Amino acid sequence: MIKRLLIMVLAMCSMFSAIAAFASDERAFVTPEKDGQFTIERQKMPKNQLLAYLADLQERKHITAVVLKRAKDASDMQKHLIKEMGDHLKIEALSDESGDLKPLVDPTPITPAAAPASSS
Repeated sequence: MIKRLLIMVLAMCSMFSAIAAFASDERAFVTPEKDGQFTIERQKMPKNQLLAYLADLQERKHITAVVLKRAKDASDMQKHLIKEMGDHLKIEALSDESGDLKPLVDPTPITPAAAPASSS
């Protein structure tokens, strides 16, 4: 009786850990580098390669968010790029500030140019 109960508890624990592992795979974690590049899954890459890599992860692993780790260390341009990549891929762009995930705010939003004034 106790043996069956122990087996059931272990089976439930393994099922919960599998669910938790799947849930954490829904996000791609990106770390900013000092030279303007990024690191993801131990691979350092420039912005163009990162965008292609995130698109591949979105297709294969169905990621729903990109998380900028150590966001306080990222330049405004790096934050802007991650936000733009998230918008382009239609996934969330989040920042990780000491373990607290928050929506990434674009520090340098690009505003459309004003229409030139006509001279009459």
